[in-house]
Amino acid sequence: MAGGVIYHTKDGGNTWELQVGDPESSDRGFSSLRFVDATHGFAVQGSTGSTHKLFATSDGQTWVPSGTVPEHRYDYTFTTPTTGFVADWANQIVRTNDGGKTWQPVYRCKIKTEIGGLTREVDCFIHSIHFPTSSVGYGIGPLPENSGNVLAKTEDGGVTWTAWVVLPGESAHEGVLWFLDANTGVFRAYDGKMFRTADGGKTWTGVSGQAEAKSSITFADAEAGWMILYHKMTYTGNGGKSWLSRDIAFPAMVEDSSLPARDRGYAVGAHGMVYRYRIVPIDYTAKGMLAAPSLARR
Repeated sequence: MAGGVIYHTKDGGNTWELQVGDPESSDRGFSSLRFVDATHGFAVQGSTGSTHKLFATSDGQTWVPSGTVPEHRYDYTFTTPTTGFVADWANQIVRTNDGGKTWQPVYRCKIKTEIGGLTREVDCFIHSIHFPTSSVGYGIGPLPENSGNVLAKTEDGGVTWTAWVVLPGESAHEGVLWFLDANTGVFRAYDGKMFRTADGGKTWTGVSGQAEAKSSITFADAEAGWMILYHKMTYTGNGGKSWLSRDIAFPAMVEDSSLPARDRGYAVGAHGMVYRYRIVPIDYTAKGMLAAPSLARR
């Protein structure tokens, strides 16, 4: 809740430099880093009131206030340095074209579905958004009374959205989406079950593997991806067709991770813990080193 900072590395994690903030300050923490490319990114800083501060960088080094995002939100993402989307608690997706200075509603989540044998229109809430391209994007969220989930799709950069019901009997509450391309995507459900689609979300198939609930998906490329939360790493080398898990003896619980390349990743946690994932020779040793699986094709 305090000591908000953003650190940066340019030597693969060997050293880190402070870019913004002071770890001894009373300023709120930064969270939810979102990068559009190598230099354009966003971060949220908590604040009192109905909105949180949005900071942006255009050079990967300096951060400036860019706008705000709603305090009560499920997810947010940017597709360009100026265009972004928020799924908020008001059962809508809102869009910005000016880096977060102003937001406009583009989709109100309402859908007809069968509940208790009766078809009715219900409100719904998008919990996860992902854009595999600047024009094609998806959002998913749960429907009331375990009646399935809503999947919303845009093909015009978020201007208009269409929605349908998917995965009856499963829950997208706190679920997460990741699309590898405009048609191929993976989904982690609330209970950690894994699903995959190859037809733009029309149909979903359960795949082997069980992830930690609330873990976030990230892919380095079309095949290699992982989820790491607490002490559990769930990973794939075949584009999400199957997943394996391994417990890693991190000295603190992992709270977030990134995978910029299949042979380079990072996991961070409490007390300033930062671990770097990389491929090393079989006889390599280093202080504090932890064994981890190779993200090869599986």
